[in-house]
Amino acid sequence: MNLILLGKPGAGKGFIADILKNEYGFYHISTGALLRKNIAEGTQLGQVANGYMAQGELVPNDLVFDMLKDEIGKMKSKNCVFDGYPRSVLQAKSLAGIVNIDSVLFVDVPDDILIERVLSRKTCLACGNLSEIGQKDTVCKKCGGELVTRADDNLEVVTNRLNVYNESTAPLKEFYADKIVVLDNSGSVEQTKQKLNQIISDLLKKYGENI
Repeated sequence: MNLILLGKPGAGKGFIADILKNEYGFYHISTGALLRKNIAEGTQLGQVANGYMAQGELVPNDLVFDMLKDEIGKMKSKNCVFDGYPRSVLQAKSLAGIVNIDSVLFVDVPDDILIERVLSRKTCLACGNLSEIGQKDTVCKKCGGELVTRADDNLEVVTNRLNVYNESTAPLKEFYADKIVVLDNSGSVEQTKQKLNQIISDLLKKYGENI
């Protein structure tokens, strides 16, 4: 089964994706991680994408789509979760042309909590892992790499990213209206895990052997 994680910047899509990957065996495709990898390696795509991401703007669809098609070709499982793509109806239509989407998990968090979370998080330079909320360590717990604040994790850029989301990405909720399942991620980690487990259980019952 193929799932899409949908939600505003900082809603916790990466956290949810990790659970789906590690506990349920989903193949995780994160366009954000793929873009950051290209930026870190200084590829041509990374250099162009960096200009957009640094301003909190969406990277043009054609730049992301070719990279995404290559990653889909590496899927080792029939279960896949898309994290960070699509971010517009245009991208959703493009994705529909190469893969079937069974359900869309909308990770819901109020704006004030989102801003607080994004401004407090850090990213590992080595593996791209995000720090836990409120964590003051400078070393990644996952790989031991250095934790830093991303250039695009500041109030001005975060606010702009939310505006871009409302204008370009929110319409996806209407596009995927018949596939949307809402996950409230405004509470504790354990509360979110319990809710996610129930959602996955319901999807298992709905899709049966197809998952």
